[in-house]
Amino acid sequence: MGNLPLILFTSLVVGLVVLNIYASFIVWRSPLFELERKIFQIFFIWLVPALGAILAIRLINERKDVQKSPLDIQKIQSLKMIA
Repeated sequence: MGNLPLILFTSLVVGLVVLNIYASFIVWRSPLFELERKIFQIFFIWLVPALGAILAIRLINERKDVQKSPLDIQKIQSLKMIA
């Protein structure tokens, strides 16, 4: 029982590091941003660990959805024209 706080703290730190690595990887691989913006976002992820990672992942997911939307609308419109 004496090691429980240490185990919980270690688990929290490891979880944050894994989340930050995942978010950094997603930002780095994303074609949505220029190099300077990627560096700034990765810096923010590590400066504000949990919040920075969650915001970066959410921003990229929202941008992907926005980029997909016009194409989907164009496909739907072209299908309506054919029918």
